[in-house]
Amino acid sequence: MAGLLNVIGAIDGTFVPIKAPKENPEVYVTRKCQHALPACITLQAVCDSDLKYTDCFVGYPGSVGDARIFRNSDLYGSVFNDKENYFEGEEYIIADKAYPLLSWCIPPYVNRVIACCVLHNLCLEYGDDVEGFILEGQQQVAGNMQMEELEGRAYYEEQLRAERQHGRNNREQLCLELYNRE
Repeated sequence: MAGLLNVIGAIDGTFVPIKAPKENPEVYVTRKCQHALPACITLQAVCDSDLKYTDCFVGYPGSVGDARIFRNSDLYGSVFNDKENYFEGEEYIIADKAYPLLSWCIPPYVNRVIACCVLHNLCLEYGDDVEGFILEGQQQVAGNMQMEELEGRAYYEEQLRAERQHGRNNREQLCLELYNRE
C-alpha cells in the first residue's frame, strides 16, 4: 500500500446520514458537533491498496468515537483472539490518531504538524489527490479518543502492553523505511 512494506490496508470511520430516530435522536449528532449534518451512524471500514473494502462495521451512532467503535468491532475481537488468522507475519493496517497502537494497527505519532507534512509528501510522491484530502480535512474538527479506558481492565493489560510494544516497533520500522527512501 503506497509502497509501504507489510501494510495491507487502511482503517477509518466515516459518517453515514440517516433519518433521526424518534428515540434518543441527540446521540446521532456527530461527535464532532456537526449539527448541520442530519443524524448519522458511523461506518468503520478497512480498504486495501485497490480501494476494495476488506472489512466493514456499521451501526454505532455518530456521537460514538472511532476508538470505541474499533474496540467493539468484529475485526478487533477476532484479531485480538486469533491474530495469525488475519495478519501473516509482520502485516498490519495503518490508521489515524484515533486508533490504538497495536502490532497490527499502526497510527501516526501524535505530532500532528509533522505527521501532516510527511503524509502530504507521501501523497504527492504517489500521485494522490492532495487537494481533495485537504478539503476533507478542513471540513472536520479534530477528535481524539484514547485507549486509556482499557488501561484499568486487568484482563487486557498484559496483552495490550505487548501489542503496543510490538506496534511501536512496527511504527519505528515504518518511519525508518520512509526516512531511508531515496
